[in-house]
Amino acid sequence: HDFRLEGDGHPEGNPFTVRIVAGTQGETAWEHTDQEGRWQGALTRVLGIALEEAAGKDISWHTTMIRVRDALAASSSPQHPGAEGPSKRIHFTLEETDPGVFSFDVKDKVATIKGGRVAGFAKNDVFALVPHGRESKAPWVAKAKLSSIDAFNSIGDITETRSGETLPERGIAILIERALRLSPMKIPPEMIELEKAIAESKFLRVSMREERERMLSVRLEKDGVALYDEGGIEVFCSPLHQTHEIIRATERLTRAKLFRALAPDASERLQHNLELSFDVVVAGSRRAISSSGETHVSEGEKACIWLHNKGERPLYVNIFDVNVAGEIFLLNETDPGGIEIKRQLTYVFGQNRSGEAEGQAFSWPDSVPVCEAIDESLVFIVTENITDLRHVESEGKIGRGETPKSTLEDLTFQIACGGARNFGRVKQANRIRFDVIEIPFTLHPRTCAGETVPDPQKCEEWPKTLQSWPKIDESAVKVCRPALIKLL
Repeated sequence: HDFRLEGDGHPEGNPFTVRIVAGTQGETAWEHTDQEGRWQGALTRVLGIALEEAAGKDISWHTTMIRVRDALAASSSPQHPGAEGPSKRIHFTLEETDPGVFSFDVKDKVATIKGGRVAGFAKNDVFALVPHGRESKAPWVAKAKLSSIDAFNSIGDITETRSGETLPERGIAILIERALRLSPMKIPPEMIELEKAIAESKFLRVSMREERERMLSVRLEKDGVALYDEGGIEVFCSPLHQTHEIIRATERLTRAKLFRALAPDASERLQHNLELSFDVVVAGSRRAISSSGETHVSEGEKACIWLHNKGERPLYVNIFDVNVAGEIFLLNETDPGGIEIKRQLTYVFGQNRSGEAEGQAFSWPDSVPVCEAIDESLVFIVTENITDLRHVESEGKIGRGETPKSTLEDLTFQIACGGARNFGRVKQANRIRFDVIEIPFTLHPRTCAGETVPDPQKCEEWPKTLQSWPKIDESAVKVCRPALIKLL
C-alpha cells in the first residue's frame, strides 16, 4: 500500500514502506493468459516466480525488481515496474543489503560471484573486483566477465588486473558493464543450423523448456519457414535454407521490442510541458489516436502530429515509427538531431507547404499477410539538447566510436549493435535528460482477399458485413518481401 500522509507528511510516499509499482506514470499494467487460459497480470506472474526463487536468500526488493524488469522486457509486456521506498530491504524483513554489490572469491584466476539470475545477472556482464577493507567506490583491482550463471552464483573469467595490484582471494564485486539480455525464441529441434546461428547472435537465444511466456517462434511450413511474433502474427517467411535472413528478421523484432521498452531512470528523466496530439485527419476534421493503445486506424488513412511546447525552454523531439515486423524508422529525417520546438510554440508534423494539416498515410508491411489487424507504435524521444539517434535504424551496421556516451546514447547504441553498455553513474557533463512517450495503435487492412473490411471505428458494422475472415489462397497472397511499414 502506498500511504499518502497529509500536512507535514511525505508527499512522495511513505518512506518506511516498500512499495511495488507496476510501471512508470502513464504505462499500462499488462495482463496475459496463462497456459490454462486464465488471465493474470504480467507483473504478478513474474514477481511470483522471482520471490519463489529468492526464498530463504538475502535478496533485496531492489535486486528482485531488476530481475522482474528483465523478465518483462524479454516478454511482450513493455512496462517498467520498480520498488519504491526502502528497497534495499531483504524480502519481508527490516534488514537492508547494498544492492549492486556482491561478494566474491577467486581460485585459479576464476571468480565465483555470489549472485546469479535471481539478481538479474546475465552472461558477459563485467564486474569490478575490490578487496575487502576498501570502499566500493575505490579503484578496481581486477575485472571479471561472467561465463556461467545459475540462480544464485556466477562464474567469471578474470579479464584484466590493474598494474601493481595482487589479485584478491575475496572481496566485493560491482557491476560495471551490463550485457544485453538475450531474448528467447522457440525453434523446431530439427533446425540445427538455425540453432547454431542463434548461438552467435548478440540478441537471441534458444528458449528453455521451462519457459512458458509468449515469445517469438519459428515454424516449419510446406513452402519454407515462417516467423511469428509473441501474439502469433506471421511477420516474415523464408525458404528453409536462408538461415541468415531468418536471424536478421528475428533480431529486427527483438531490437524493436527493446526500443519500445526504453525508459530513463529517475536522475535522467526530463520534466517538460510538451503536449502531444496524434490525430487522424479527414476533410478538415480530426480523430484522436489515444495513448491507451485502443485506437484503430485503417490502411490509407492519414494522420498529423501536433507538438505544443507550453514550457519556457526549447525542446527537441525525435519521432520513430515501429511496426509489427520490427522495422524502426526515424520520421524526422530532415531534422536528425530532433525537431526543435521553441518555447510556447506548436509544430505540426504532416502539414503541407501551405500550412494545412494534410497528413501522411499509413501503409502496410509487405512481409505481413494482409488479412489481420496488426499492432504498431509511434515512439517520441524528448530531450533538451540536439541528440542524433539515427543509429537506432542501423541494425548493427555502425560502431560506438571512442567518445563517451550518455545513458540515452549508450542504451540506444546497445539496442542498435548489441553487446554491453556501461553500468553506473553517468558524469554530469555527459548526461542527457530525456523522456519517452509511446502511442500504440491497431492498424487494419483496407481489403482482405478482395473483400472490403468494415470500418474499425464502426463496430456495429462487423456482424452485419463480415462474420469471419475470408479463406485465402496463401500461395497467391503470401509473398516474402522485405518488411516495410512507414508513415509515407
